[in-house]
Amino acid sequence: MSATGLLSLSEIKEREIQILQYIHDLCEHLGLIYFMGYGTLIGAVRHHGFIPWDDDIDICMPRKDYDILISYLYNQEKENIDFAILVHEYNKDYYYEFAKVVDKHSIVEEIGVDPIQGMGVWIDVFPLDFIPENRLLRAIQRVCIAESFFLRVLSVYPSFPQKYPYLVWPIWKYARRVGHTRYLNRIKKISLWTKTSRLIGFVPSFNIKHDYCDAEMLLNRKLLKFEDREFYAPVGYDEYLRTIYGDYMTLPPEEKRVHHSFLAMRK
Repeated sequence: MSATGLLSLSEIKEREIQILQYIHDLCEHLGLIYFMGYGTLIGAVRHHGFIPWDDDIDICMPRKDYDILISYLYNQEKENIDFAILVHEYNKDYYYEFAKVVDKHSIVEEIGVDPIQGMGVWIDVFPLDFIPENRLLRAIQRVCIAESFFLRVLSVYPSFPQKYPYLVWPIWKYARRVGHTRYLNRIKKISLWTKTSRLIGFVPSFNIKHDYCDAEMLLNRKLLKFEDREFYAPVGYDEYLRTIYGDYMTLPPEEKRVHHSFLAMRK
């Protein structure tokens, strides 16, 4: 089906809210745990909704609940006329380490990277895995993931990205030849190293210094206002956000108020 017109930022946000409401209702029905994360959680706490310049929604789920949600949405996709799941285990051209639940009534083109079939307005769903309590083991895990993550990122650029020095060109050529699937499988395998711990987090966020917290603090939840609705947040959201971002209540300078590079169109 062809696109019929660009969606405005407000229309994109409204569709994202609809997806989040659907996931909230589905998780309540299935008894699954989710909570708003990252910039979405900052928006809920600081703005009681979207960060004004933001254009996406992030939620986090424990790996067990994440896997159940993905399997359910994949098995129900033909019957679901509104929403679909995109995840690398089921979609060969999908290259992110986390899932996206997408709106079937829109088309999204991300600028500068390989297209993904079925991409629509989305919300990101991040799986949370156990993190080693030992600092040395955490460092080893981060180093092991860093190489695969960098190669995965390079592999999705159809032309050499100018933001990298030219010395990276042969590495980009190699990553393009190998493709993203090998790196994603390796990243998932490394993410699942630790079988139990009091800490959980999104392991591939190696570029964030402390993207992990005490599991009990994150998985005990409360409802917070987000726009005209309420969705789940960790009871310890302040400690969680300060661990990742520091003083998250202070607005960033205008030059850092950025959004994603994509075009969203209605079908």
